[in-house]
Amino acid sequence: GTLLLGENGKVYDVSNPKEEIKYLNGIYKVASGEDHNMFLTLDGYVYTIGKGALGQLGNGKTKDLTVPTLSSKIDGYLENMIDISAGNKTSMAVSLEGNAYAWGENSNNKIGIEPVKISYATQITKLQDKEGNEIPLRKIENIETGITHSSISDQYGYVYSVGLNKNGELGTEDNIARAI
Repeated sequence: GTLLLGENGKVYDVSNPKEEIKYLNGIYKVASGEDHNMFLTLDGYVYTIGKGALGQLGNGKTKDLTVPTLSSKIDGYLENMIDISAGNKTSMAVSLEGNAYAWGENSNNKIGIEPVKISYATQITKLQDKEGNEIPLRKIENIETGITHSSISDQYGYVYSVGLNKNGELGTEDNIARAI
């Protein structure tokens, strides 16, 4: 069903908006992908639910879930997150410290890291300019993942985009696909 985020951080099903979904409390942000949802709590944890076959739930498994489960890095849960984005079988998050994480299906390098399928949140550790030169990673503030590409912006307002670039969607003045 369709979910509704209330002003109080509680989540409700639109079909019955007076009845709170008990296992989702203290929600700050909701992000909806093609076949999964993400929930960012007020205390910085990320929960996911839905289809998981391509790792988009970020719990180290590739199974579907009907109850929200904490997303993880290889060495523990994602903590201190301030932003989330759900795309086409992909997920991304940003921490308070400015670290960007990506997981899920990675066709066309749309989440910018090497493996084709990643079932744990993986930190993005390097960036490239449009000529392919590695550049210093600054504090990341925002992330967005779409159908075939993703973009992140840093504390200085610079935007970095990766993935398919058939129609110039990466903003690089060409149609060359890019990876981080």
